[in-house]
Amino acid sequence: MKRTIAALLCLIMVFGAAGCSIVEPTVLTINGTTADLPEYNYYLAMLKMQVTQSVSADQLDIYWDTEKDGKTTFEILKDKALTEMTNMRIVSEKAKELGITMESQDSQMVSQYKRQMLGQTSEETFYKETNTNQKAFDNIIRMMLQRTALLQQLMMDENSGFKVSEDSIKKTFNEEYWKAKHILIKTVDDSNNPLSEEQQKAAQEKAKSILERAKNGEDFDALMNEFSEDPGSKSQPDGYIFTAGEMVAEFEDATKSLEPNQISDLVKTSYGYHIIKRLPLSVETDQEKYDEMKENIYNAAVTKELDRQIEEWKKSMTIEVNQSVVDKITKDQMREDFLLSFW
Repeated sequence: MKRTIAALLCLIMVFGAAGCSIVEPTVLTINGTTADLPEYNYYLAMLKMQVTQSVSADQLDIYWDTEKDGKTTFEILKDKALTEMTNMRIVSEKAKELGITMESQDSQMVSQYKRQMLGQTSEETFYKETNTNQKAFDNIIRMMLQRTALLQQLMMDENSGFKVSEDSIKKTFNEEYWKAKHILIKTVDDSNNPLSEEQQKAAQEKAKSILERAKNGEDFDALMNEFSEDPGSKSQPDGYIFTAGEMVAEFEDATKSLEPNQISDLVKTSYGYHIIKRLPLSVETDQEKYDEMKENIYNAAVTKELDRQIEEWKKSMTIEVNQSVVDKITKDQMREDFLLSFW
């Protein structure tokens, strides 16, 4: 009788190498190739991990539930994870079209890559806490290797149109990067928790007083060294060089609106009150910084070009998304304390 029950149970399961295994729901199908929930969970976990590094633990629930354009932050994160998963699968399909399959890639390379990604974390712990599994993780690693091989092939093919020149990198540095110094008077404590209303008002008055002195021609660097509460300023005495998305939006927008050497009015962000001085930036005036950043700019340009290609490849592919599976995922399904320690 017991054997009969076991046999009946196996009829609704998929037989694995070690017996019966639960059928994982499909999230994505591209040209008939399916990707299941554990694979999607990997991308979601990696994105969620980035957030745990930038938002204090006591603010996470508020952060996840914050709405923008009718969606919570967590729903937006789920959409982004789906996009990343889809793009990786599109690249994999294109690579297979060009004969780049990685099927012959030996397990030693995959294992080595995996160890680098996991660090001191065991596979079992990682799979359990992120709701993924070995099959999904191995597939993702092979697709990463596929992507690298595909990029190399495209960049070597003169007819592919996939070129990132030195001139284009210089143009990007000159036009899409900005340089600024700032004086920050904080309205949060060292754990990014808001100060009292009285303390915040005092911070605003202090910032106004410093702004007036800066606008009246006092040496900006001297004021910054005396008053700024941004610890990063000490390690960046010549100013921050950044591109879109690397600073909080208010700081970025204010810097872009200034002329070189112009000083802003007070700029309020979640950190406090900023007084920003935009500085000139070009390859000619900042050759050393350009040389330091050139590789990162090149890699970003390659990623941007690959994104453009993905949009083109997508037009000729059949893509189906099982949105109902994604919609059921809650923000509590991956432990944030584990993601924080894993990073």
